[in-house]
Amino acid sequence: MIDHMGFSVSDYERAKAFYAKALAPLGYSLIMEVTAEQTGHAAAAGFGADGKPDFWIGGEGAMNKPVHVAIHAKDRATVGAFYKAAIDYEDADANRAARDSADNTGDSDRAASWNSAGQSATRHHAADARAWRNTAAG
Repeated sequence: MIDHMGFSVSDYERAKAFYAKALAPLGYSLIMEVTAEQTGHAAAAGFGADGKPDFWIGGEGAMNKPVHVAIHAKDRATVGAFYKAAIDYEDADANRAARDSADNTGDSDRAASWNSAGQSATRHHAADARAWRNTAAG
């Protein structure tokens, strides 16, 4: 299901050497490397097995950048089902958060803050799903 993932590292050359050694017992090796000129921002290295790089590191800097995880979908209908499930969850989660906040008789400020944060995170994931739906599974 997970097609590939990537994250930034603070010392690209050192991390590349580390992962080449650490992943070797798992059957992974350096499959592809792209230069900063090719990416337009920083070099990246893709490790994997059987010719498919699915574990990527990038030289953008410390782990202060988003982690990239790509999920494979077999066709456009599957992308649509994924999108619908994410939106349905967002709606259900928002309803749960509102109910939990109304039912709370103890620390209402803390419950409201937690629910508000949960709603925001859910909306963020649904926005990711909408973006993914628009670009995935040609």
